[in-house]
Amino acid sequence: MTAPNYSHGKDGCVTVGSTELRTSSWDLDYGNETKEVTTCQSGGWREYIAGLSGGSGTFKAFWDLNANPTASPPGLLPGSIVTLKLYVSATSYFRCDAIIESLKVTVDVNDVINWTASFKATGAITLPV
Repeated sequence: MTAPNYSHGKDGCVTVGSTELRTSSWDLDYGNETKEVTTCQSGGWREYIAGLSGGSGTFKAFWDLNANPTASPPGLLPGSIVTLKLYVSATSYFRCDAIIESLKVTVDVNDVINWTASFKATGAITLPV
């Protein structure tokens, strides 16, 4: 039996183009919408076919006064299209072009200022190898 080779979240970086962000977390929901095709000949069971594939997600980072997320680069303005690499290890990552849906800045008197960007993939998502 082959021993597991797990990856730690410390390697979970995000790059926008060639700019590495100071992210603390990210998530990607990669899926396929299904369409129901149940008929009277389905024998009482629901039937589905695969539809369109896609993905969406968020990434969270600390506000760096030397690296404003809305500056260019990385240019994370709502409506902008960027190239993302979402790392699952030091060398393996998901890659996609994505449209930035929102940029949420969170300020708490008792914490470090952080921001969260939400995105939707536009086009194919390249899976890690």
